[in-house]
Amino acid sequence: MNERELATILMNQFNSAMPAAPSGVVYPADNRFALKVSYKGDVLVHIDPGERLTEEVVSKIRAEIDQLLAGPEAFRVRRWILLDDYLPVRGYWRYRDRFQILPAPTHAPQPPLYHSVERPLVLESKYRDAHDVLIRTDRSMVAAKEIALLLNVLLDTRVRLVDGTNRHHWVMVNPNGPPPVRVECLREWYAIEEFKNENEHNDMSPTSGIAQLVEVPHDEYYSRWNLGKGNREMEVPASLTTMFDRFYAASEVERRRCLRFCFWVRQAHEERNYSATASYISLVHGIEALVPDAGPRIECPRCKQNTAPGPTRRFKEFVDKYAPNSNDEEGRTGLYKIRSGIAHGGPVLWTDRQPGFDHIMMPGWSEQLGWLNEAWQVAQGVFVNYLLALPPSS
Repeated sequence: MNERELATILMNQFNSAMPAAPSGVVYPADNRFALKVSYKGDVLVHIDPGERLTEEVVSKIRAEIDQLLAGPEAFRVRRWILLDDYLPVRGYWRYRDRFQILPAPTHAPQPPLYHSVERPLVLESKYRDAHDVLIRTDRSMVAAKEIALLLNVLLDTRVRLVDGTNRHHWVMVNPNGPPPVRVECLREWYAIEEFKNENEHNDMSPTSGIAQLVEVPHDEYYSRWNLGKGNREMEVPASLTTMFDRFYAASEVERRRCLRFCFWVRQAHEERNYSATASYISLVHGIEALVPDAGPRIECPRCKQNTAPGPTRRFKEFVDKYAPNSNDEEGRTGLYKIRSGIAHGGPVLWTDRQPGFDHIMMPGWSEQLGWLNEAWQVAQGVFVNYLLALPPSS
């Protein structure tokens, strides 16, 4: 049972909550509260009783927890729509008994042929059942979001979950029609008619008659940087099962670290069409999320200064370890220096400074494009090798 599920049970009991300094939440939302739950980051560390806590309330909370944890584990399968960049999905790929990806139904809306637009696929993921509908919904959503975040990094295409975003865009409704051009503000959305979210048999769909996605050798898959993407179908690295094995066998702390990395890569994908500079910073932030924390202070006996490795050195050593073939030493050190310069008010990349295609005429443009491509390759290479270096399940 995790923090989110306990919070759901407490909200069901008290119907309200409010923040409490410095890092807590009280139930109900009243200065005369019944419980105060304290966190360190997003980890629950302490629960304190308040003046309104009674034995009756404790008994009700205990009964809810017992009901959630009691009895044999049962599972459900939830179906989701994913969108990926450009690559049509013609086959399926299954990760053990936890999830599988499938082609979208034949009647699903598809972009015009050869258009570089996101294309749909289906994710079926298994999650642990619960009697409480809010907890059940939360478990299904968390499982799907984790899978989508990981696939977004481990595949050579952007992958995102259709999860009800509320973004709106100004759109040309009839760009090829008779004038005048009609413009509307429309909500971003994707849906498939008669798409059933819950699998009727609480098991993953049969795949007879569907070919498996092609598995490409690991080194070949991660070395073909954006080559011929528009002419290919979705393929997967032969190491994909092993990498998911390592993730799910890792500790909760390690999995959270990995998901922070995946979050920043997702941000880099979101930002790349708007700002190369912001995309670059997000990629380096992702690598930083994996870099071990600073060790104990090492004091120089003469000058009394701390000689323990600083953030730049730790970053460089981490990249040296997990992406040793990414570039020369100067390039790997420069990765962090460029990020630091941008983050501390330095110049933005040329593509963000110049209108139209004027940046192509600037002498530093090709070099900066190389920086961005290097950041993408290093980030993915670091994470893939980091995952593979995690210990397998015992």
